[in-house]
Amino acid sequence: MFNQAYAGPQKFSSKKLFGHKADQSITLFCGPDPADTDRVLIRKIVQVNTNTYAYEETRINRATGTSLPSIHKTITKIHGFDLKEQLSN
Repeated sequence: MFNQAYAGPQKFSSKKLFGHKADQSITLFCGPDPADTDRVLIRKIVQVNTNTYAYEETRINRATGTSLPSIHKTITKIHGFDLKEQLSN
């Protein structure tokens, strides 16, 4: 879907795109968007603060002509959720 052979200067990085470090999130889904197969859908659980988590959904549209790919991101806070909670059997 995207050109992986590009060897020019890197203008974008995952840190700039997603806005947080990789160890502060868990990717739930990454692949073609079921609503439109021409887009990429990324779903994550993101640690916003020490005990605060959010659900992040990012849609990336393919570049058309001379325009850059467009990115649409929504973040929703999850109330009462702790990703590192220890559960017993």
